Amino acid sequence: MADEQDNKDQQVEFVFEYDPNYRLVPANGAWGGITPRGDIRIDFFVESQAIPHRVVNKIDIKANAIGEEIKRVPEKHFVRQIQVSILMNPSAFESLGEWIQDRLEQLKELSKGDSGSNAPVSQEQNRAER
Repeated sequence: MADEQDNKDQQVEFVFEYDPNYRLVPANGAWGGITPRGDIRIDFFVESQAIPHRVVNKIDIKANAIGEEIKRVPEKHFVRQIQVSILMNPSAFESLGEWIQDRLEQLKELSKGDSGSNAPVSQEQNRAER
């Protein structure tokens, strides 16, 4: 019984809760750098072709309909809409990098044994312990 209590004294339990403002944020790219105070900032963005400011179409008089597009202004440009920024100290960022590398290795191992199927990753495998 005393050994059990000693073991509990050497443990810490974390409870996970979602903040009321929690949201899942899509991202297909990132941009960032080092701040003047030595922290690391990373901005996650979604990159897409922008909606044009103006489009000109022919009019198909016979069909009484809008015809093919003949002009687009601007012709082509892309937008990187920043979804969220993360600011971390170098130690936390290094831990995050190691955690990401560990998840990539797990994914590679899973895909080797699965012939390319999308096997689910358990919550235990998914947890970062630092």
